[in-house]
Amino acid sequence: ARLLVHSATPLVFVGAHLPSGDAPGDASRRDAAAAEVLRRGCFPADDGAESGRVVVVSDEKEEKEKTSSASFWPSGRCQLSSAIADADASFFAGDLNYRVLSRADAARRALRSFKANASSTTSPLATLLALDELKGPAAAARGACPLTHWGEGPIAFAPTYKLERFSHKYQGGENDDDEGEEGDETKPDSEKEKEKQKTRTPSWTDRVLFRSFSSSNSSSSSSPPPKLLWYASAPSILGSDHRPVSALFEVATRKIDSSALSKAIEALLREADAAETRQLPRCSVVSPAPKGSAIDFGTLRRGSSPTAAGSFAYAQNGVSDVP
Repeated sequence: ARLLVHSATPLVFVGAHLPSGDAPGDASRRDAAAAEVLRRGCFPADDGAESGRVVVVSDEKEEKEKTSSASFWPSGRCQLSSAIADADASFFAGDLNYRVLSRADAARRALRSFKANASSTTSPLATLLALDELKGPAAAARGACPLTHWGEGPIAFAPTYKLERFSHKYQGGENDDDEGEEGDETKPDSEKEKEKQKTRTPSWTDRVLFRSFSSSNSSSSSSPPPKLLWYASAPSILGSDHRPVSALFEVATRKIDSSALSKAIEALLREADAAETRQLPRCSVVSPAPKGSAIDFGTLRRGSSPTAAGSFAYAQNGVSDVP
């Protein structure tokens, strides 16, 4: 969605659910999906700000939702001014599914001593964050993640996936030496095996990323980048195997002075009209006849020279040539 603030500051919000999985190659699938979202998602240049509709552009097919042909170049790509990353501020959030490259039991062991108010640089989180597929060295090694250079607040909360519903325990047990939950001894071996196969390494799959036009363009922007005020999870919301994440930003916006804009436009129109007038050809006839007297050129024929009493000449006063 795109929000146009004060008719001058476009803000873009992208909600995405990237491919899941922790098998080799799954991170590259997530990279490719994110790249497609950024490449194909754009907004109409005319009414998109008001409607908030996004137009998905295909190289082979017509737009899935066509609102105005004037909004697109002949090639079918959207104009640069309406691309996702070219807004004053863009936000990319959702279940991005990037994982921690660690054994599940080792990750749970590192989280055993985690405290909610611990700094990510002094807590076990630092070890796991270094193994994060999105921001860790693994992303640089892949070299194709379009979200790596998007901004993100410091992560000072526990991994948000995968937890047991209505519980604070990570799926598969909180620690590597857990003896299981109460009642596990009554479960059949087949059910225990299924749960073991579903075990996932605790990871920060749920993220909020941001960037500004000035951070993606060499030219300076009149608006500073978004200021992050907080970035946190909500561990008390237990209805899912994910824990939701929220972020609060302060964004500077521009506001157009309508009166000053109208005056500026009027001044430009007057100047354009005056410039056009100056370009018009002008000439005068120099004749011995008294000023204001009529000059009789006689009968004019194509290809012949006019005749008149007395001698006269043309004087060119304009900037254009007179035939």
